[in-house]
Amino acid sequence: KMKSTREISRFLAPHIQKNDLLVSLAVFKPSLVFYAKHIVEDLDGIDGFYLRMQEKRRVFCFMRKSDFYKIREELNQRHVSLPLYLFAQTKKYVIISNYKPYSSISLTA
Repeated sequence: KMKSTREISRFLAPHIQKNDLLVSLAVFKPSLVFYAKHIVEDLDGIDGFYLRMQEKRRVFCFMRKSDFYKIREELNQRHVSLPLYLFAQTKKYVIISNYKPYSSISLTA
């Protein structure tokens, strides 16, 4: 079986542009850099996530699905509204974007 990070990264690779930002929250996966063929910035917690997702340029954030649920709940408690779109997901991981994707995919790896 293929690793889920490889599949999700390969899906992202043709969609991410040079000026787009790829960030990772609390997950270090060297395969993300390799297969997405893009620099990955590590975020420091929900505040870093919040700041990056407000940028004008497209941002893709790789994180554990469980972390996304926690962040979404915390943002709701803070009454913060961010444009968050599910770009891709596996059983364990998601890629969230601040721009609505043309298409999205659910990978079961």
